[in-house]
Amino acid sequence: MRIGSLCAATLLVLSGAASAGSITINDLTDTITITDNTGGRFSPIPCVGEICGFNIAGPAGTASLTPNFVGANLHEPGAPNASDTLEGQFLTTSTSWLFTSDGESGLPFFIGGGSNVNDLVEDGTAQNAIVIRYFNVDSQPNGTDTIFIQSDVESGVPEPSTWLMALGGLALLCGIRTRIVKPYAEPNQGAKMEILVWSEETKT
Repeated sequence: MRIGSLCAATLLVLSGAASAGSITINDLTDTITITDNTGGRFSPIPCVGEICGFNIAGPAGTASLTPNFVGANLHEPGAPNASDTLEGQFLTTSTSWLFTSDGESGLPFFIGGGSNVNDLVEDGTAQNAIVIRYFNVDSQPNGTDTIFIQSDVESGVPEPSTWLMALGGLALLCGIRTRIVKPYAEPNQGAKMEILVWSEETKT
């Protein structure tokens, strides 16, 4: 009897471990991408601009779930606003998530869960934002999902578009300078030549 119970508990733990999955939100560029290895339990919602959503269903046999946080904020050190936010909604066996990227303008911090919101400082790596733990009808572990967020860090280096604008402006200024200087340079040179010629003729 005890051996049977031990085997059943072992199978539950193994099935929970096998059901572990991860979802990674990549916001390193202007195009947000979301990847997962949950084995078909992840359902993406098409992005609108820099707002993306997705659903995560619990592993088979899930009767309840518990997230360690209800949402997350990502921000730069000392920034008054969030760079990215992740907000969750929870059903008995599944969760829904809304990820919002600021587009460099700043977002209000997500405070819907108070102390249950994970505040992270951007560092360019895939950071652990949310862990969801699933349980079966006997309240035994039935798997875990982890949501990672990888967001860019402002480095102070101008964007490529900024470089292009600067180079274009420089080329425009050079073109204007050439057009202004060239017409006046030639008459001056010509006048100088005429003076030199006249001076030589005068000496003779």
